[in-house]
Amino acid sequence: MVHRPRLVLSEHTAVPQLRITAEHPLYRRVSAPGAGSSAEVLADGLGTWFGYQRGRGLDQGSWMHDVLTLAAALDLPFVPFTPACVSVRTHACTTTPTAVSSSSAATGSTTPRSTTG
Repeated sequence: MVHRPRLVLSEHTAVPQLRITAEHPLYRRVSAPGAGSSAEVLADGLGTWFGYQRGRGLDQGSWMHDVLTLAAALDLPFVPFTPACVSVRTHACTTTPTAVSSSSAATGSTTPRSTTG
């Protein structure tokens, strides 16, 4: 039997629920005085990213793609997976078949269930 990989696709992580902005409660909590050294590291990183985006005239926010991918790799219970067909584009980008052209090749895998319904 062929192993079915567990994949975290950007179409599952680029959802509003995973976007952190300067107004987001998480950022406010980690950037509050006395939040602690670990929180300070996170706040500094996010603050630097927001400043970089502001300097480029972009909307300030950070999608938590890497955090969700790490949580999935650690097999944390709040990242459920479900079987799905995944298309692999010529430049090795993976996505669900509905989001790509008919020139892609499909392969079986499992992906996180969408939190957007």
